[in-house]
Amino acid sequence: MRDPEVKSIPQSHVEEVGIHRQHSHHGTLLAVAALILNVAIVAFLIAIVFVDISLTTIGSLSPTARALYVTGTTVLASLCTYATTSQIRMLWLRRVDAQLYNGKSYEKVDPFWRTVLDVSSISETLRYWNVSLTFLVCGLTTTAVVAGLASSPSSYRIVQKYSLADPDDYQCATTESSNPDQAGIWTVAKGSFYQIWVNIDFCPTSLIMSLMGSINIVDPANYGYADLGVAIHSSALGAPASIYSSQAIDDSSGVSLWLNQTLDTYKTDLLSTSQCVPVLTANPIRCTRENNITFSSDGYLTITSSDGCTATTYPGLIALNTTQSGYSASGICSRGDIGSATIVIGGFLVDADYAAEAIGDITWIHEWDAGTVPVPKMYGISCMVDTASVIDTRNVTLTLLDDSGNTGSFARSLSAQDPQSCTAIPSSGGLNPITNKLLATAAMGPWQLLYLGALETLRSVLINSAPPPVNNDHTLNIRQPPFAFNNSRNALEDILGLSSALAMSRLTLTGHTGYADYIGTAMVANTRVGTGERWALVYILPPLISSIVLLVLLMTTPRQTPFTASRLTDLVAIWNHRMNG
Repeated sequence: MRDPEVKSIPQSHVEEVGIHRQHSHHGTLLAVAALILNVAIVAFLIAIVFVDISLTTIGSLSPTARALYVTGTTVLASLCTYATTSQIRMLWLRRVDAQLYNGKSYEKVDPFWRTVLDVSSISETLRYWNVSLTFLVCGLTTTAVVAGLASSPSSYRIVQKYSLADPDDYQCATTESSNPDQAGIWTVAKGSFYQIWVNIDFCPTSLIMSLMGSINIVDPANYGYADLGVAIHSSALGAPASIYSSQAIDDSSGVSLWLNQTLDTYKTDLLSTSQCVPVLTANPIRCTRENNITFSSDGYLTITSSDGCTATTYPGLIALNTTQSGYSASGICSRGDIGSATIVIGGFLVDADYAAEAIGDITWIHEWDAGTVPVPKMYGISCMVDTASVIDTRNVTLTLLDDSGNTGSFARSLSAQDPQSCTAIPSSGGLNPITNKLLATAAMGPWQLLYLGALETLRSVLINSAPPPVNNDHTLNIRQPPFAFNNSRNALEDILGLSSALAMSRLTLTGHTGYADYIGTAMVANTRVGTGERWALVYILPPLISSIVLLVLLMTTPRQTPFTASRLTDLVAIWNHRMNG
């Protein structure tokens, strides 16, 4: 049918054709409400990126709670999207109203009207792409809100106490009025001596041999040793075991294991703990060849350092008649200030080669292989120990679930990320965590290894465990870097340094030392609204664009028309008017 004559509807005839003036005040308020709603959605999506809104106090949502949460946010987002889409459509229809009221032909208005009602053809949709795009973007609001409000794993920090040894004497470290002339004695004043009881069964220095099996010689740069199921990184060597032990304590320790209490409360939702503790920041032991080694006419092997530390063993003269046996003498002597000591190790016959391999003396090993080493074949080593210069505080973190696999084998790891000193915060008082008994215990850490014969007991970790050397080249037995300590120059230094670290670690776990409590922190897993990541700000785009569309349409669309194209009765009335016009 031919389009009736195009003419506008005179204002005076509106009532005559049965069209009731539609005041748009109510519709405008709804559009403004939709605008405010979308602005609020944008503001909330921004807020949850920077503000942690928790859904749980501990752990993740249960499957039922998660399903209900997703359902709730989806329904809410769908309602918001429906309300916004309805108001955008009503504002677009006002433009149709204006076109019809001004007498524009039905054929010209129809494609635009059909696009607004979302019943258009593909060509009409492409023609009025700006209208279609507003509905598409608005429809994405549901996706944006559901994704932006999705539950995500999070964590928060709590106070976590921990214990460190106090400075007071205890049964493994005492101040004496006489010098019993044994290892672990330092003169602190005239007639006063500080003593570490190295050989008492429950003291830290008597436990080292049992702990040496946990050191890592495969990739020590990854972790230096494993202790109580925790991989100890090279940055945290010597950290007190009381901060990472979750084992029940026995009568030999009076230290409170605060970690146990926190684990009882938060269980697997405890992610990590952080505390400022003393560690070995570098290897306190430096070893070099010592030429003052002798084999006496009556069969004694003696090695003496430049400061007079001596160790002796008795191979006997019969040892000269063998080429396969090995003998060694080793010992440790305290010297100077507390924490300083001297180690001497002497190897005889085969053990002389092991000693040279332990410190990587390639020149001497070549002479051994060439058969030019003077008889009797001996090799001496002296080491300087200085724990006071390398023990410092570091903020260490115990990761209770190392899901990144940094250690390769252990779920728990201990490391220090910041190489700077930290200040331990006592729960009361102001104690210095670096005490004399800590310095002295670390210095005497190698005692048991030396007492039992270091070259024999530690051979498997001092030299490469490999098939017989190719072409009799014993330099292939030398363990090469990396080592647990960055400043270790050879395997012997590294192993002895680790023994010092292990002795330090046991100070608060054995021997019933006095202790003081300090304040640290722990991270607990929970569930939050949104990811909290900056990239999540992309979710504000759909509601933000919808807000802009609503604002532009409110400002540019007539707020009052005598009829509306959304009502069939009005459209019939307009048609009748034009047909009868």
